[in-house]
Amino acid sequence: MTAEASTVPPKSAARNAGVPVQFLAGAELVPASHDGRSGVRVTVRLTDYRSLPLSCVAGIDITVDGRAADPAGLVLTLNGEPHRLPDLRERTDLWWFVLDPAELFVPLDPPLAPGPHEVTGTLHLIVPYATVGRSVRSTTSRVRLRLAGPGPDWS
Repeated sequence: MTAEASTVPPKSAARNAGVPVQFLAGAELVPASHDGRSGVRVTVRLTDYRSLPLSCVAGIDITVDGRAADPAGLVLTLNGEPHRLPDLRERTDLWWFVLDPAELFVPLDPPLAPGPHEVTGTLHLIVPYATVGRSVRSTTSRVRLRLAGPGPDWS
């Protein structure tokens, strides 16, 4: 795997041993399905320097080999519990801790061919502690990930 950041994270971004945490944190793409849809899953991480409730996830944009995924079809699984992106706004009770990875299901049709793939993901976070207005911070990462062997069914 080769990881190339397409943007420089803000100084306030989460860091691990001084290295900025990238949104796309997986070592590979794993074939998966969810509710009868085929796709892949990838490990993602919170890029803020503090834990946030899932309601602070304003959106996720992801492309695989230049094909944009439909945000309505993305499913974020945190601590074994799947959440559709449109439902996150209501989840003030569930926190994404900075050290906890999550899995993102990305529906893709047609399925990916074996080999490496260019993946770009942007995490849009509402900054709840901003003192003026509504502030959204976006962090983008770009990685080249290899498609892994068959994975578990997410149905």
